[in-house]
Amino acid sequence: MSRAALSAFVSRASRGAEPLPVETDGGLLTRFVRERDEGAFAALIHRFGPMVLRVCRRVTRDAHLAEDAFQAAFVVLARRGADVYPAGAVRSWLYGVAVRTAREARTVAARRRAREVPVAQVPDRAAELAERPDADALRALDEEVGALSEHLRAAVVLCELDGLSRADAAERLGVPEGTLSSRLAKARKLLASRLRARGVTAPAVGLAVLTEAALAPALVARTSALFHATAPLPRAVATISNGVLRTMFLRKLTLGSAGAALLAVACLAAWGALPASEAKEPPKANAPLVLKAVSTRATQPPAAKPVAPGRLLVWKENKHVFLTPDGKEGDTFVSDHPDKKAIFNEPVLSPDGKIVAFRVNDDPPTDRDGNRKQHLYFRDAEGKKAGVKIELNPMTLAWDSDGKALLVTEFIPAKELKDTELLVWRIDIATQKKTKLDLPKHTVVYAATPDGEAFVGAVFDFKAMKISLATISRDGKDVTKLCEVRNEMPDPRLSPDGTKFLFQDYDADEKPAKGTPQLRRLFVYDLKAQSRKRVVDVPVNASLIGYCWSPDGKHIAYTWKQVQPGVPLAVNTENMDDPKLNTETESHLIISDATGKNPKTVMSIKSEFAPRTTIGALDWR
Repeated sequence: MSRAALSAFVSRASRGAEPLPVETDGGLLTRFVRERDEGAFAALIHRFGPMVLRVCRRVTRDAHLAEDAFQAAFVVLARRGADVYPAGAVRSWLYGVAVRTAREARTVAARRRAREVPVAQVPDRAAELAERPDADALRALDEEVGALSEHLRAAVVLCELDGLSRADAAERLGVPEGTLSSRLAKARKLLASRLRARGVTAPAVGLAVLTEAALAPALVARTSALFHATAPLPRAVATISNGVLRTMFLRKLTLGSAGAALLAVACLAAWGALPASEAKEPPKANAPLVLKAVSTRATQPPAAKPVAPGRLLVWKENKHVFLTPDGKEGDTFVSDHPDKKAIFNEPVLSPDGKIVAFRVNDDPPTDRDGNRKQHLYFRDAEGKKAGVKIELNPMTLAWDSDGKALLVTEFIPAKELKDTELLVWRIDIATQKKTKLDLPKHTVVYAATPDGEAFVGAVFDFKAMKISLATISRDGKDVTKLCEVRNEMPDPRLSPDGTKFLFQDYDADEKPAKGTPQLRRLFVYDLKAQSRKRVVDVPVNASLIGYCWSPDGKHIAYTWKQVQPGVPLAVNTENMDDPKLNTETESHLIISDATGKNPKTVMSIKSEFAPRTTIGALDWR
C-alpha cells in the first residue's frame, strides 16, 4: 500500500470516530469484542496505532513493509481480539502482534524477491526508512520485548513505554504492585541477557531509548487507521495477517487450546481457551451419513455391552478412581507406567470397560517449539496385566466399534502450518500392530459409529483456519460436514446408539461476565435433525473439564470447576506470588438427563488453591 493510500486510510478513520480517552483500554476492547462496535475499533486504532506503526517501522526498516505490517496487526486484532485476557493487557498484546506481523512482512518480501527476475530499472526492495544510527539495536530490542511472555511484556510496555507508575500499571493488570515490580525486574534481566547474546550492549540501547523513540513526534503523527471488515484486503496485508493468524492458530492447537487438548488435571490447572472474535454460525450442512445403531457385519461384530448402570472412571484429587453413578467409590486404577510421575490425560475405557487407554505426557511435555509431546499407554482396568506403552504422539484416541483396537490421531508438527500432518492409525490391542487409515488430509477422528462404517471427527482447514465437525466414511471417500466450531479441540463424544454426540464449543450469543474469559460450553448435536443445542442447567461460571454418556445413552456425566472473576485459571512463573491464587474454588461431578435437565451433584471437592482441579476427566462404561 502506498503512503498516500495509507494517509487516506487514516483520514477515513479520523472522520469515522474520535478516540474515547475516558474509556479504559480494556473497556474499549471489551466493547469491540462483544458488540463488534466500529467506533470502539477505530478508537483502539487511534490509541495504539502510533505504537504499532513504530514497532513495524523499526523491525522492517522499510516504509512500505511497515505500513502493510501495521494494517495486518489490526486485522489480527479484529480476528483474535477475544484472545486478549485480561482485556486491559491489549497494549502489550498488540506490541507482540506488531513484532510478528513485521517479521512476517520481512519474510514475505524476501520470498517475493527470491522469485522475481532482477530488472535493472526496478529496485529489488522498497526505499528504506531514514533510521537513527542505533536502528539495528532498536530493532533487536523490539524483537526481544515481543518475545517476552505476555505477563512480562505487559509490565515493560505499561511502565517503560507508557510511563505509568507501578501502582497504576498494577491496577490496570489486576495484580498486586509487588507482583508488577517482580515482573518488571525479571523482564529487565531477561532483556539485558538476550540483548548481550545478540551483541547489543547497554550503552547502545536500553529501555529509555525505546521509550524516547516510541514517543518521537514524527512517529506520533501517524495516529490511526480504520479497517472495514467488508472491504477486500490488499494482497500484501492479507498475506501477512494470514501468516500470523495461522501461526497463532497452530500454537493454540499444539498446546491443546490452552488446555482442551492437554486436560492434565494432575498439573493443578484447567485452562479456558479463548475464541476467535468473529466466527459466525455456518450455513446448514448437507444431510449426514445414515448411521445404524446395530451392526450386522460379520467382520466387525459389536462389542458386548455392560449391564447398566456401569461405572465411571474419574480423576479425583491425585488419582483415577472407579465410582458408581451414585458416587460410591470403588477401586483405584493402578498404573505400572515406567515413569512414576507420568501425567495421564483423559481416560478412555473400552466398550466392555475392561481396558483403559490414556494419552501420557512425555518428559519434557513439549519440544523446543512448544509443541506437545505425548505417547499412548493402555492396560487392563483392574491392573492385573502389564501395561503397554506405544511411541507415537496422540492428539486424540477412541475405541473402534469392535472394541479390539484403538483409533489414534497422531499430530506431527511442522514449521509451516500447511505442512502439519494429522495421521489416523488403527492399533490392534492384542498385537500392537499399527494400520494407517486412508482418510482425507487434516482429519481428526474422535469416535467410531456403532455399525463400524463411519467415524465422527473434525476436518481442519488450516488455510481458512476453520474447523468443522463431520461424519467420515471408513474408506475416507465420503465426508459430510455438520457444523463449524470455534473451539480448536471440540472433542465430540458419540452416544452409544450413534444418533447424537456431545461436544464443547463457545456460545456465539454469550457475553462473558466482567473479569472472566469466555468459557467453553457443552452442546449436543442431533445427527438426524442436523441441529446443535446447548446442554441446559450448566452453571455460567463453570470451566468444563470432561464429559461422557452413560452406557444406556439416557444420561450424561460432566465435570466442571468454579471460575471466579479476576482469579487466575492457571499458575505460572509470573503469577506465583499473586495472592488471588489462594482463592477457594470447587470442582464438581454432575450426572443429568441427556439434555442437561435434572442435574444431580455426585461429588464436590474444594481446593484452597484456585488453579487446582480436584475432579477431572472421566469416562463411563
